[in-house]
Amino acid sequence: MFRIFMLVATIFVMIDAQLKRILLHKMDSIRYILNNGGTCNFPVISINDPRVSSYKYLDAQYYGLITIGTPPQEFKVIFDTDSSNLWITSEKCVYYNIGCLFHSKYDSKKSSTYIQNDTAIEISCSRDSIAGILSTDVVSIAGLNVQNQKFAEAMQVRSVAFMYGKFNGILGMGFNMSYVNKVIPVLYNIVKQDLVSSAVFSFYFNKNFSAKVGGELILGGTDPDYYEGELTYVPVNEKGYWQFTIDKITIYNHIFYVDGREEIKNHTLCAHGCEAIANTGTSLIYGPFRDVSIINELIATIYWNNYGEHRIYCFKKDAANMPVISFIIGGKMFNLTSQDYIQPVSRNDYTICKSSFESQGTTSWTLGDIFLRRYYSVFDLEKSRVGFAPAK
Repeated sequence: MFRIFMLVATIFVMIDAQLKRILLHKMDSIRYILNNGGTCNFPVISINDPRVSSYKYLDAQYYGLITIGTPPQEFKVIFDTDSSNLWITSEKCVYYNIGCLFHSKYDSKKSSTYIQNDTAIEISCSRDSIAGILSTDVVSIAGLNVQNQKFAEAMQVRSVAFMYGKFNGILGMGFNMSYVNKVIPVLYNIVKQDLVSSAVFSFYFNKNFSAKVGGELILGGTDPDYYEGELTYVPVNEKGYWQFTIDKITIYNHIFYVDGREEIKNHTLCAHGCEAIANTGTSLIYGPFRDVSIINELIATIYWNNYGEHRIYCFKKDAANMPVISFIIGGKMFNLTSQDYIQPVSRNDYTICKSSFESQGTTSWTLGDIFLRRYYSVFDLEKSRVGFAPAK
């Protein structure tokens, strides 16, 4: 019996040794920074300023560390499942581009493994864009040295929001996207160079906001210590993204009447199925305007502006009669309660609370960190599927 125990223990140790882990660190979102008057380096700008991107990376809250070059140069990046490109601010950044000046920059002259390319590249993202050149070097992620990795040196960053971010670039982990200039993404090269035993990666986001470590990105598989029960997998149905089908969305809305009687009224959205992506590059949940409007009405938001923000009384976060928003995925219910979808946001000397649901003008859904903190997420490149399970 002891031998069997030791064999099982050894197998688990070997499996864990094959997993490569990257600590994720929590940062203030750019929305938070802008709402609190920017930083000493940049002028105050309103969150409602039309120059500020209304979507991409505005609400990103987690970054991890990678290195590029020999000797290694360290950078903070957002691991983004909604894109495929790797770009880093460059030492060659044009002198008048403020977005580059206050970020760590890659210096090709300091790397003995740098290979010159100089092909011009531009990557658009929402209303923002970066422009620069392609370069090749060793990219190290979780101790894995990815050889001959092409990436973009950003020489112009056209993004007011990026100026305030604590990250130096984006490492895209998108599924088989039409990446710019046919550059093979880091994820694909990791698999191609046999640096992991399985073409799978997964995310765990810590629900404890005060924790020093915000979570982990795991390359090469999953960690059962981070989730409960079984993983529910659904196929990727759009090979441009990690896109899957939500069966339907049900809102269990508890209504209390003055005479003491209680009536439970249920609402169903996307009754015939709708498309969604799991996006680690944003915190919020985005959906079609009509559906998001219904949700925000049912959770009783009290404020709306033209830039998509819905506010709500903070006491409702702990109220027992708040609606449960249930995403049915692969026949399983993935519930979000008011503890999940109501976000307290500090504003200098006071706190407001806002809804995590915003519209994005499309018929699909984007499930950001609000969903992914509650549910451990798995991205299986080999089997073209995504998986979810309740996070511990």
